[in-house]
This record gives sequence, structure tokens and C-alpha cells, in this order.
Amino acid sequence: MKADQATGKQLDPNQIEKLATEQQLRAQLAELSLSN
Repeated sequence: MKADQATGKQLDPNQIEKLATEQQLRAQLAELSLSN
């Protein structure tokens, strides 16, 4: 997936949305682990 971005290949909207959601989840997990 990172390789695709590096080559400048356009991602379809669904994939972009999935990536954004994944980043949000990771951010939430990071906050949770920091607060624990």
C-alpha cells in the first residue's frame, strides 16, 4: 500500500477512506495506551 503511494498511483476513494479510518483508530489506541 505504501509502495502504491510512493509511485504516485491514485488511490480510489474507498481505499483513502479506509486508510483514514485506520489512522484514526491507531491514534485512539495510542491515546488509550498513553492514558493507561
